[in-house]
Amino acid sequence: MYVTAHISFAGGGLILPARTPYDRELVFEYIEASAKHHANLQLSAKGRHWTVSVKIARREPCFKCSRSLRDLAYRGNGQNFCAQCVGHALM
Repeated sequence: MYVTAHISFAGGGLILPARTPYDRELVFEYIEASAKHHANLQLSAKGRHWTVSVKIARREPCFKCSRSLRDLAYRGNGQNFCAQCVGHALM
C-alpha cells in the first residue's frame, strides 16, 4: 500500500511518501524544521488528520503513551500526541 503524508501550512504545502520507516523519518524531520517557520501545520495521512504546533511551556503528556510532547504537539481527535505515536499511526 502506498502511503503519502500531506503537509500543509499557510502559503503552501508538500506531499511526501510515508511508506517506509525512512520515508516517515523524513516526513517528521520536515515537520520539525517547518514548524519553526509556520504557526500551524496540518498533517494528513491514511485518512487521519493532525494539527501540528510548537508547544508553549506546557508539560502535557502524549494521550497514547504519556511521554512528554517535547517541542511539538500533534493534535488529533481532541487529544495531543507525540511524534512517535503519530509515526506509528502512519504504519
